[in-house]
Amino acid sequence: MSVEMKAEVLADRQRLWEGRAIDDRLRGIVTTDLADGELYVLSRYEEDVWTLPASSSPRNMQASGRKLDFGTIGSSQLRAEAKRIIMRLLFGPNNLATSTIVTYFKNVRHWANWLHSIGVSSLSKVTPLVSARYVEYVNSLKNNQGKPFSSSVSALKSTHLPSVDLRHFF
Repeated sequence: MSVEMKAEVLADRQRLWEGRAIDDRLRGIVTTDLADGELYVLSRYEEDVWTLPASSSPRNMQASGRKLDFGTIGSSQLRAEAKRIIMRLLFGPNNLATSTIVTYFKNVRHWANWLHSIGVSSLSKVTPLVSARYVEYVNSLKNNQGKPFSSSVSALKSTHLPSVDLRHFF
């Protein structure tokens, strides 16, 4: 593993955390993995699919389970904001588990696509009323048998994102 590669990764992470753009765009190394003593770049910020490192994932997690596909978010603005949220979680002080990051991504994606479907183009336009509507929407979801999700699942899904203080991400 070269000192230059480590330095580039750390510089990219600091620049991305601070939101400093290159050529008016955020770009840089987001995820890496170590194999046979070599550091490999797995994902770059500007790519729509990020791969989380196998070395920090449970052994039984398949490669497809470590991929975050931001291209599945319908709005380009909400996609960019989702990337910033997930990037902050990846580089944050809590050292979250891969499965936690994947769960956050799925919830962010679901929320962003719902926002897009009702015409909200940016997280800055989310109001308490919009968040309340999302809670109603999630609570109305049904499982494959047409039954409501258990109250614990609904509570988790409905409070997971709208309660996040987004000021910490921007």
